[in-house]
Amino acid sequence: MCLFFVSCNKAFLEQKIIESNPTLKARVISALKAGGTEAFKELIDNPLINILLASIDGWQEAE
Repeated sequence: MCLFFVSCNKAFLEQKIIESNPTLKARVISALKAGGTEAFKELIDNPLINILLASIDGWQEAE
């Protein structure tokens, strides 16, 4: 259970790093659009990435 919270905290910190860097955020969004979110999820197969991708999708919808 402790590892889950550590992992979620890491995903949150990574999200904040991307969010605070507009250039990095734009590059991540562009890469996901070009490669396809689902293909990226399958390639990585990591629940933390799914959290991060959901956050990025939220950013895209807000813009």
